[in-house]
Parts: sequence; C-alpha cells; structure tokens
Amino acid sequence: MGTDTEFGRPTVVAVSTNGLTWTEISLQGSRKLEKVAYGNDRFVAVGGYEIRTSNDGVNWALQTFVTSQPLKALAFGAGKFVAGGVSGGVFISADGQQWLAQTNFPGTQPVSATHGPKGFVMVGPKGTLLQSADGETWSNHFVGCPDDLSSVVFGAGTFLAASANRTLMTSQDGMTWTTQAAGGGIGYRVRFVKDRFYVVGEGLASSPDGAAWQLHNTGVKSPIWLDVSYGNGQYLLSGFSAIYPPAGPPILSPALSASTDGTSWQRLGSAPDPPPTALAFGNGRFVGIASKDGTAQLMSSTNGLDWTRVAWPDAASLSGVVFAGGVFVVVGPSSTILISTNGTSWTEATKSTPFFAIDLNSVAYADGQFVTVGAVSVVGDAFAAISDDGMSWSATMVPPVTGLAGVAGGSGFKIAVGGSGVVLRSPVTKRPLRLGGWQHQGAFVLEMEGTAGGYCTLQTSTDLSAWDFWSTVVASGRVQWIKDRTPGPPARRFYRAVE
Repeated sequence: MGTDTEFGRPTVVAVSTNGLTWTEISLQGSRKLEKVAYGNDRFVAVGGYEIRTSNDGVNWALQTFVTSQPLKALAFGAGKFVAGGVSGGVFISADGQQWLAQTNFPGTQPVSATHGPKGFVMVGPKGTLLQSADGETWSNHFVGCPDDLSSVVFGAGTFLAASANRTLMTSQDGMTWTTQAAGGGIGYRVRFVKDRFYVVGEGLASSPDGAAWQLHNTGVKSPIWLDVSYGNGQYLLSGFSAIYPPAGPPILSPALSASTDGTSWQRLGSAPDPPPTALAFGNGRFVGIASKDGTAQLMSSTNGLDWTRVAWPDAASLSGVVFAGGVFVVVGPSSTILISTNGTSWTEATKSTPFFAIDLNSVAYADGQFVTVGAVSVVGDAFAAISDDGMSWSATMVPPVTGLAGVAGGSGFKIAVGGSGVVLRSPVTKRPLRLGGWQHQGAFVLEMEGTAGGYCTLQTSTDLSAWDFWSTVVASGRVQWIKDRTPGPPARRFYRAVE
C-alpha cells in the first residue's frame, strides 16, 4: 500500500510511509471521518454523511453521496468497498465514487466492518450482526439487546440468554429473540437443570419455559449464588452469603443450599472455602471449580457436604465445567482444557489445531460434540474450538466479533453470546440446500434456501461437466434471491451450490 492512513480527530488525516513518522493533513470543510479502507489502488474514508477518496493518502476528493444516515462502518474485500450506516443501511462501491444502496436492516446499528475468508461481517451496539459472503446478499442476525451477553443455555426447546445487566431473552431458533420482563434483575448466569431453567445471582428463580418465573427462598440471607446443578436425587446451589457493612465491600461467607424438588431449599451446614464457582454432575458425583491464592482448584463431592480438592498449579483460575459422554471437561484462561472421568484425576487435553493465549470462558456439549468459546487474550477477538471426545480439540472459524462469554447447543445448532449483545449461530446439522430459479427482465434469478449461517459456493456450467465459480453465499434460513448479472448469459446455463 505504501502509505498508512489514520483517522481520529475531525478534519485531520495522518499519513506515513513507514508507520513511525506521521504528517498531519487538514481536510478543508471535512466533518468527522471515522473509518478508512484501501483497495483497488485507492483509499476510501467515510464518516457522518461524507465519503472521500484518495490515490496517495495525501490528496483527497469529496464524493457526491446522498444518504439519510451517517456512515460508521467500512471494509474492502471481494473487489468492492462496503459501508454501513447507523440506521442499518448497507452500501457498496467498486471505486469509492459511485455507490449503490444494497439493502437496509432497520433497527440495526453497524459501526464496524471487516472482510475475511468467508466474506463480510458488520457489528455494532444492541446485538447488531450482519453477514454477507459477497457484499451483495446479506443476512441479519440482529438480537436487539443493548448489553453484553454473559450466559446462554438450551432446554425445553428454547434458548435462554442473560446479559451483564441481568436482562433475560428467549429464542426458539437462535435468530429471533424476545426480552422477558419476568425473571430479570436476579443474576447474569442461566442454567437448565433437570426439567427447568434457573437464573442465579442475588437470589434464585426457576421457570419451565423461560417466560414465567418463580422466586425461591434458598435459606441463605443475602445470597450471591454462582451456580446450580442436580444429581443423586438432589439440587445443589453454590455461592456466598453476604453481609453489607455501612462502608466498604461486602463480607462474603461460603454457602451451599440443597433441595429435593428444586423449589424448597435448605442451607447445608458447611461449604468449602472458596465455594465452587461452577458445577456439573456425572458418574455419581458433583464436580466444581474455584480459585484459591492464585491457583485453580478442582473439587468433587458425592453428597454436596464432603469435598475433596485438587490444585492445578498451571492455571490461576477456571471458568466452565460440563459433563457428557462419560467425561468431565473444564476450561479456563491461557487455553486451559482439562478432562477427567472420575472428577478427581485430571489430564490436560490436546489441541490438534494449536491455539495459545486464549481465555476460554464457557464450555458446552450438544449433538455429540463439545464446544468451548472465549477470547484471544491480548486483542479480545472471538474464539471457538470443538471436540468429539473432550480430549482432542480443534479451533474453528468464527466471525471477527468481540470475545464470546457463553455457549449452548440444541435443536441442531449452537449459539454463542458475547459483548455488545452479539449472538452467533452455528449449524450442527444442516438440511439440504434447495435451489430454484426463473427468468426476470432478461436475467436469471436463482432462488436458494438453506440452514441459517451455512456457507456455500455457487457454481455455473454450460454442459454439466466443467463448473466455474460464480459466488459465495451465506444462507439466511429463509428464501434468498440472487440475480445473475453476467453480461449476455448463454441460453443454456446450469447452477449448483456446493457446501
């Protein structure tokens, strides 16, 4: 590219040939430019209602562009520039001068865009997530949550997600979400235990469907509950009892509470110090994780009263635990993944695809597969990895969004949640793609329908023998129409989609 360009203050451009020495250039009459991208031998900058282009990063031309929404997002890829407006508009251009309003998603607020191996992604506040393989056909995965999402779980045919500000949302398909008025305000961790949902925090509430909630007295004064599990005929709650002095932080005492029906609770006589921050049950025992004196702790109990503890000195803390397929899997910061069949002897898992410096925040099991999500430690980008047995793990590709905090699976797909209300949906099982088409105004329009979030390559042929690449598309879960803009297509042309 030869020149680095950075936009920060209104009307000012900083240029450099080496990234070390910078020169400021004032743009006469320019308002605040926010994003810059390079492609097709030119720079393009956007901000507010303004677009500027430059061949050298020094001399900039103001382009005529009429829009009712300020531009906040910009990326270059697949031979084109893609810009996003704060009211959900998506605009494309090959040269930064002539722009086409491609689509609009009211209610979304794309403020950042990028292009990767599988296409474009735009993200923004309140759960804005727009995806496109080619910049022309877009799918909307907007959630509509203004907060960072911290936890998600699946049960009774429903996904339940909680935000850092204790908002609860439900969804049947992972794409359309409903904010629930009841149940909120208690905590930001949700669980599905035995046959109902639970939300834990400064209290405990349960629900059969994620919509109608019941508060429970757990026998602990001023509780701060961390997790709930079920096994050996009893429910088990782990957390603290808090005393709030007139000044200073609360005084916390470890607490456990148990129940045989999930509604009537009684505090247990003793609790390990520190108590488990997360729980799972399997092979006849509860397994919990904690941190003490800067060292990760793994603990187990058959009755919730008597606990054995094992330190794991290679990790300072742990973040999630799940039991499935006869094994416990525990994850944590610094790419920590541990497995055990009995909850007392632990082994570090292997990574067939190496990954380092990853803070793993959550682990789940769905449709015969373990999945863990987190964030790259330094930059905070989202990360995910999968495993069939809990021992051998491979990193998997996720859109370039901020770090992920929770993951759950069910109904044939997985859902991961994270900062700015981001929700990612990954198909586990896919229905076959359906293709159709017709002639329209002298051009061919291809009709496609497939599992939401699935990528496929569209190819064309004139003889069903030799196939040529045409386009890459992200399925939206609904019917999509793609127009073949090839000049003068032959009368006999075949199309196919390859996943």
